[in-house]
Amino acid sequence: MVKSQKISVKSSNKRLKCAICHNDINDISLVHQPQLNLGVICTDCCEYFSKEDIRSMLELFLMYGGYFGQLRNQNFSLITELKKINLFYSHDKSLSSDEIILEVNSRLLHNALVHGIHPKDYLHSLKKLLNDSLHDYFL
Repeated sequence: MVKSQKISVKSSNKRLKCAICHNDINDISLVHQPQLNLGVICTDCCEYFSKEDIRSMLELFLMYGGYFGQLRNQNFSLITELKKINLFYSHDKSLSSDEIILEVNSRLLHNALVHGIHPKDYLHSLKKLLNDSLHDYFL
């Protein structure tokens, strides 16, 4: 973390929050700042998520808003979310199919993250959904 940022945080008396989970960071010495300057990360998130996960999460939260676990108390269904997102983008004629696929993937991962689903669990569920769908398709 840059020294001037530490001084400005202390002098403004604002609470420092983790860019991933939004928990308060009370001890500035425990702050981690990734190479991308998109916020500071608490020690718990640094231990819980990989560097690649953190980078992806920061980018998604910057693009779409929210934070990890923000909607933890709401139900999350991969299929329901996929249908909602797909319906939204299926009418957009300005995007190519590759762009739509990328956008749907990004939105789906973002929705999983704000519901408190770890990226590894999301990937596992997505693989299971694809395997089940392919299995049903060929039966």
